[in-house]
Amino acid sequence: MTTEQLEAAGKLLLGEEWKRPLAKLLGPYHPQGARESMDPRLPFRWASGERPIPSWVDVVIEMMLERRAQRFVAAAMEARALSEILVDQLKFKHDDEYVRHVQSIMAREAQS
Repeated sequence: MTTEQLEAAGKLLLGEEWKRPLAKLLGPYHPQGARESMDPRLPFRWASGERPIPSWVDVVIEMMLERRAQRFVAAAMEARALSEILVDQLKFKHDDEYVRHVQSIMAREAQS
C-alpha cells in the first residue's frame, strides 16, 4: 500500500481527519493482540512516509473498504426499490403530464 492509497482509504473510511481515528480503528486487529487503539502517531508517520506501512494494515483496510462497498451497494438497491415503488404510486395518484415531468427531471439527474 502506498501513502497515497492509505490516505485515499483513510478519507473514504473516516473522513478528512482520518489519521487519529485510524489508530483506534486498527487497534482491535493488531497482530500482537487486540487493543483499544494503537499509538495515534503511527498513521501520521505512515502517511508522511517516515515509517513503512505494515502489511497487516493493507489487509485490514481492504477488508473495511470491501465491507463499506457492500453496505453502499445494499443501500443503493434499497433506494432503487423504494424509488420504483414511489414512481408506481405517482402513476396512480397524478395525471400523466405530472408523471412525465418528474420522469424527465429524474432522467436529467441520472445523466449528470
